[in-house]
Amino acid sequence: MAEAAKAQAPVVKRMDMSEKALARPAGSMETIRSLFAHPSVEMRISSVIPKHLTPERLLKVIVSSIAKTPKLLECTQISLLQAAIAMGELGLEPDATRGLAYLVPYKTTCQLVIGYRGLVELARRTGRISRIRSVVAYEKDKLAIREGLEPSIEHEPNLSGDRGKPVLVYAVAHFDEGIQFDWMTVEEIEAVRKRSRAANAGPWVSDWGEMAKKTVIRRLCKLLPMSPELAKAIEVDDAQFTQATSTALATAPPMLDIVEGTSYDATTGIVDEPATEPTTAADAPVPAEATPEEQALEKALTDALAAIAGATSIQTLRATLERVMALPDPERQAASKMYEVRMGELNGGAA
Repeated sequence: MAEAAKAQAPVVKRMDMSEKALARPAGSMETIRSLFAHPSVEMRISSVIPKHLTPERLLKVIVSSIAKTPKLLECTQISLLQAAIAMGELGLEPDATRGLAYLVPYKTTCQLVIGYRGLVELARRTGRISRIRSVVAYEKDKLAIREGLEPSIEHEPNLSGDRGKPVLVYAVAHFDEGIQFDWMTVEEIEAVRKRSRAANAGPWVSDWGEMAKKTVIRRLCKLLPMSPELAKAIEVDDAQFTQATSTALATAPPMLDIVEGTSYDATTGIVDEPATEPTTAADAPVPAEATPEEQALEKALTDALAAIAGATSIQTLRATLERVMALPDPERQAASKMYEVRMGELNGGAA
């Protein structure tokens, strides 16, 4: 009877977990689902993600990201898995509405890019930083920065009419010991963007303002009290500026040494090494849901970007300008950046 029951037990589809197989592009949603359903992968993910996440939720997030960016299916399975594990360790989900993190395809590698709000979220989780924010200053604003023994920054936005082009971005953090700030010019931020492997894709195109703020926040965070999660986030984010994979992403799941072609029984599973105890943000607070206002703003931005991307002539592109100008900062800056890029494309490469 026992043998008959075992024979009738459902067997999950074979999943090749060899190093060679994982180096291949995912190719399809079915491959992604099979990869994340593998017991060793589920065990690895469960051992590092915080309480408000589950392997199923992480898979849903990955599938949603791929639906929005189909080129992610051209990325290797291992890079998608490593990005998902790093994302789980940090307790950040790629979400365009909240801008916590982004999954960006770079050739055949899935690159996890931490967003401005993602770094702010992790900085606040340290428990020592009460407030942290970044602001874009424009050429018609009043701005005074003083360095030296008593550094200070004073910024008075121009509230009457056009503020001009962005000239500088600064970040300020309030913590136990006082206040710390840092700033970068637009030229310095652009130099950082150009060094990124995702310089011309993902959030640097769709959310330039947010990425500019994140760039300054990231530099500021190196001067602040830092938790292991915040340190890992900066290390993960730094990987986009190098050809080498960061150690945070290079840590392949230790339980993926499955023999090629291994099948497993859905009833008994596979005997793997026991998972290690979580050492990351397991007790991190659940991120707040997006408000209706944020959702409406995200939809307006998404619609504007879609209209810009879909413009087939300069005339139809100019028709999108009203949507762009109706957006508030920094969304307007992001849409304007994409508008300029599309205008250059329609003009044959001349911006």
